[in-house]
Amino acid sequence: MSKEEEVTAVKKKRRFLRKSVTDSLKSVDEALSLQDNHARIHVLKDKWNDLQEVQASLCTYLEYKEIGQECESHREY
Repeated sequence: MSKEEEVTAVKKKRRFLRKSVTDSLKSVDEALSLQDNHARIHVLKDKWNDLQEVQASLCTYLEYKEIGQECESHREY
């Protein structure tokens, strides 16, 4: 697999995980209103950790000049 294909694959995985984290955050908000939040917060933490790993993996494929933009994008998310 070429470097470009690897970057594309990691970005797809990151996009999926970002959506998953966003969906989980919505669930956490709902759970907080229902006082049943412990399990959902645990799920969110796991998904956030997965997203962090994918982001770190993505950075290993990028050129130095691209890393700053990706880190800024991740920080904004």
